[in-house]
Amino acid sequence: MNKIQLIGFLKQILNHFITHECLKSAAALSFTTILSIVPIVALLFFSVSTFISDSENQILIHNTLLNFFSPAAGQELLTKLITLAEQASKLRTFGLIALITTVLLGLNTIDLTVNRIWNIQRCKRTLFKLALYLLALMMVPVLVGLSISVSTYFFSIAILKDTIIDSSLHFLIVNFSPFIVIWIAFTSIYKWVPNTKVSTKSAFLGGLIAAILFELAKIIFLMYIRYFPSYDLIYGAFAVLPLFCLWIYISWVIVLVGAVLTYNFSFAFNGMLTSNTK
Repeated sequence: MNKIQLIGFLKQILNHFITHECLKSAAALSFTTILSIVPIVALLFFSVSTFISDSENQILIHNTLLNFFSPAAGQELLTKLITLAEQASKLRTFGLIALITTVLLGLNTIDLTVNRIWNIQRCKRTLFKLALYLLALMMVPVLVGLSISVSTYFFSIAILKDTIIDSSLHFLIVNFSPFIVIWIAFTSIYKWVPNTKVSTKSAFLGGLIAAILFELAKIIFLMYIRYFPSYDLIYGAFAVLPLFCLWIYISWVIVLVGAVLTYNFSFAFNGMLTSNTK
């Protein structure tokens, strides 16, 4: 791909992003996420308590999951969110059904938005797909727990051997494990949510770029809060709420950027394959 083709490809991606109103879709998804965040966190915490027995690991996974939702959320907001989630997870039959229904509605909005980028209508097996999404969501804490376990394992090796190489390896694993979990999550969304066949290569690359953008956004977001505390000056004690909403919105913009990239990568790779076979 030469320079002219690259510029044309980038323009095509930008045009796709604009024509499909991805910024507006990100705002709608943010609203849905904020409404369903307590049921989602409650479901995740229920999954943690079901699959993870050690209390210390449960706390680590809780903190890691909450950090994905908002890296800059204040401790008070996180504490209230944990309290609400724990109360919601104790609900009985009808309350539990309402909780799961709320989560399914949120997942349905995600499904519709991503498929709109692929210009695809609702799938006939929507309920089945939503059930699979729910199952995948409950497996997220397991992935996080595995990444923490791997990090802890290498950390123990580094302490026992006390070598610079092992310490460096531990540093890389500790810092890249969350990134790998995010990469897997994005790749899975782009591969399996669209109601059409998506090449693994396209989903893999789109997920990688989205994961990199997510980590960069997290760093910039934290730096902005640290060095430009204008929100604290304006909102005072309520500054956490607009920051929380802003981060949710930024996260969804990145998810949709990755989806648009994956869609266009699929056509680009098919075009290259066609030209190579001629």
